[in-house]
Amino acid sequence: MKLPNFLVVGPSKCGTTSLYHYLARHPDVFLSHVKAPNFFILEKGEPLVKGPGAKLLNFGGIKTWEGYKALFHDVKHEHAIGEISTMYFQKPEIAPRIHDCLPAVKLIAILRDPVERAYSSFMMWVRNGLEPETDFRKALADEERRQSLKWGLSGYLKKSLYSKSIKQYVEQFS
Repeated sequence: MKLPNFLVVGPSKCGTTSLYHYLARHPDVFLSHVKAPNFFILEKGEPLVKGPGAKLLNFGGIKTWEGYKALFHDVKHEHAIGEISTMYFQKPEIAPRIHDCLPAVKLIAILRDPVERAYSSFMMWVRNGLEPETDFRKALADEERRQSLKWGLSGYLKKSLYSKSIKQYVEQFS
């Protein structure tokens, strides 16, 4: 049975979708057909987020080890086997779960200017009609309250503070 030997864990709005499409074209790379299975977060069966956009953000994903392994049943000759789930970066406390299942996995994190990443994320949710506040500064000022309510759309700045997430992964993996 083949399992991933690499994961892209970098934050959202940093080019992970483009990377997914580029890698998927390479003959020596196998990517799960589900771009963001989010297995290592969803395996506990808890909703990821609340608030605006919760229905979209909590939808789908792989919740069982058998379901996760099934993502890689079609691996043939590919040397690089992977998946991309940006939520893994946003929840660095799951690094030990990943390590327990895939101790030798290689990790990739694409980073972007933190302010540009935060604003891009905000604009995406505004464009999709899921961000109720259209003023970026007001949304930022309300982040602490939103996070206390577990809003999925919160954390524009927090998700751009990369050091905590990177530290968790560096400590967990050599």
